Amino acid sequence: LFPDTSNAYFRYDRVYRTPFTDEQVNYQGYGEGFNSELDPEYGHSFEAGLNYNGIRTLSLGLSGYLLFMKDEIAYSNISFRNENMNDTLHYGLNAKGVFSPAGYFSVTANYSWNVAEFTAGEYDGNRVPLVPEHKFVLMPQVDFPWGLSLAADLVYTGKYYIGQDYANDLDSCDSHFLTGLTVRYRFSGPCNASLYARVNNLFDVEYASSAYVGYDSMYNPVESYYAGAGREIMLGGSLSY
Repeated sequence: LFPDTSNAYFRYDRVYRTPFTDEQVNYQGYGEGFNSELDPEYGHSFEAGLNYNGIRTLSLGLSGYLLFMKDEIAYSNISFRNENMNDTLHYGLNAKGVFSPAGYFSVTANYSWNVAEFTAGEYDGNRVPLVPEHKFVLMPQVDFPWGLSLAADLVYTGKYYIGQDYANDLDSCDSHFLTGLTVRYRFSGPCNASLYARVNNLFDVEYASSAYVGYDSMYNPVESYYAGAGREIMLGGSLSY
């Protein structure tokens, strides 16, 4: 029922991060030059999971986590500097699976459900901005003869509240679905060499990679969106020996 190649685990970590220099020093000409009031962020992380490999063609994994954070660092468009947020709670689930019905074909799938919310202060109970609740990745791959392979990645990112919208009363950033495609050729011989061609955003989907609350000339809040990259074609190679 529970083979030797499978396992279950529980993990606890203390989280601590001091501010980076570029988070403390203002080099854009706004506000004070050095932010001496920015505190380190810290917290407690709990994670439990199960990895099951009892079927030859299928492996599965499921994990859940809890993360209690204090003084998370985030940039403010009001003060034009980084600030410490109120206490937050992050929790969620991660599921993964790899299906390999044949030696030349495999499908990998990953799904994550993430919730981040404030647990203190003015926005107690509200969602933390810029955290998509749902994300799904599907990656099929076919290995042809003569060192040729074809792989696709289909990535769904769910909607989320835009940066600085701590009150959660503005429009959320829409969900989007992106597709990538990679063709790779591996040379035979003593050296591990390969060439590849990749297309990002295959269908040239228009989407926002991020979004924040900005302000107009009358200092009224407006939504500022950052356009995601369109279709991109990449060529490359690797060599190791």
